[in-house]
Amino acid sequence: MDSPVQISRELSKIDLNQLKLVLKGVNLMDLHLQYRGEGNENLVFSLADIKYVLRLRKSAAAVRLETENENLKLSFLYHYFIVRTFFANIFSLVPIIVEIPMEEINWLNEFFLKQRPDFRKEKQLFYNVAEVYPDLAFLPLFRNVDDHKCAEFLSMTPHIDFLKTHLSDEYIRHRNFVFSLFTNPAFRDQQVALKNPSNLDTLCVEIKPKQGWTAEADRLSGICPFCLNQYKKLSSQTVDSKSGYCPLDLFSGDSERMLRALKELIKCPQNNFRIFKDGNLVYSENGTSDLNSILCAWFDDEDVEKSINNFCYLLTKILTHEIPSGNESITFVCDPLEKSDRNLSTRINVELIEQILTMLETRCRQETSCLPDNSILGLILRLQKIDSAGLDAVRNFHAHHASEYDSDYGYVYNIISRIESRRPSKIINLNVLEAYLLSTAAKDLSILMSFRRTAGNEISSNIVVQDHSERQYEAYVSVVDVGPKPISCLKKHKKRNENVINSFVAYHCASSAKENKIC
Repeated sequence: MDSPVQISRELSKIDLNQLKLVLKGVNLMDLHLQYRGEGNENLVFSLADIKYVLRLRKSAAAVRLETENENLKLSFLYHYFIVRTFFANIFSLVPIIVEIPMEEINWLNEFFLKQRPDFRKEKQLFYNVAEVYPDLAFLPLFRNVDDHKCAEFLSMTPHIDFLKTHLSDEYIRHRNFVFSLFTNPAFRDQQVALKNPSNLDTLCVEIKPKQGWTAEADRLSGICPFCLNQYKKLSSQTVDSKSGYCPLDLFSGDSERMLRALKELIKCPQNNFRIFKDGNLVYSENGTSDLNSILCAWFDDEDVEKSINNFCYLLTKILTHEIPSGNESITFVCDPLEKSDRNLSTRINVELIEQILTMLETRCRQETSCLPDNSILGLILRLQKIDSAGLDAVRNFHAHHASEYDSDYGYVYNIISRIESRRPSKIINLNVLEAYLLSTAAKDLSILMSFRRTAGNEISSNIVVQDHSERQYEAYVSVVDVGPKPISCLKKHKKRNENVINSFVAYHCASSAKENKIC
């Protein structure tokens, strides 16, 4: 077994050329592209004919190729060795890295220009290496090819020794499958013909669940970070009204609270809730289609309230469905705080906050029931809970150990090295900084849930659930947008937390100024 130092050296030597597939002669115009959405860093579009999505990085100007290659390599290693193994290769998808011709990138900028929101257009596509994922807006997913083609592809891949040692056969087969889809028209036509022979519709729901756990040192009694941040959004006029959604309800494990949380997301999606039907966006903060009509038709029920209840009930069944963990599942354990990092003074005016909290009509409920350990919500919450120290203690720890971290993301290689060197051990120890950064990533991810009615014995998913009417659905659920957080985010988070609390105080001081109750 290699030592962590040896493995770290191997990881640092990996070149993106070892991971990516070069798709020469590919014409994306022939694959029926659909704009799917974008965030601050990435633009996502679907290839509707082959049921895959491409995620491309954006920037305000052309960036150094070496920098982008290193960032994408790091993202891949983080997904494969950390996210995939924590979620037991069940609730996560590892991207296939592909290089597409540069002329296709120029064409994509023009093609999507009219579909993109104006406030996102300050960034464009300059980088021609993309991440490819199965399109979860459609079921069933196809992901494998036969072993012979897998072996044949391995022999064609340069510098494959490390990949053969550390990447699974399943991933290599899927990689080869994607290569064939893009480069072999006959194979592509064959797979398209096999897709969804029963012609059943698929609903796909995207949720950003946010923070279901806060370290005690960062916790304000009565209000969670998400609900606190609503006041900052009101102050900055990025929203017109406060959301009634509370992540603590969704992560509570209590069926009534979970249903209430989902209904509040439907009432006020903001950017935390979207619904797709067969790949088309039908509901989001921007409205789009009539959700009531869609759900009534989906559940064959003209009663709108019953249809919404059935829909939310089905989502809770998927979110809490427990799947036995695989052999690769790992558990992170945070090492205890050093004495110098304990009992730090708080920056928060606790007395003022507590006085304001007494004026709130509703307060966030910290108490929880029991989420199934190996459900997707249970695993996300477990990853969030590895931060038990809080931001101030983590910043203090980093101040004492800054010399040990020569880059923003060096900790990622340290964690991967520990995972690989300690196999078959499934317990991985983290220091408080590493725990905080992994926990932060788990507080900023999205969940994609896809489901469709089952057709007889044709079930391709390992999740099968029933609605209130005992109709059976097959489902697939995965975490997405789980990116590594830089160490430099500690400073940003300190400023963010201060701004959020100041907005909260200012909002309530302004609303009560006439009565001279506080402030």
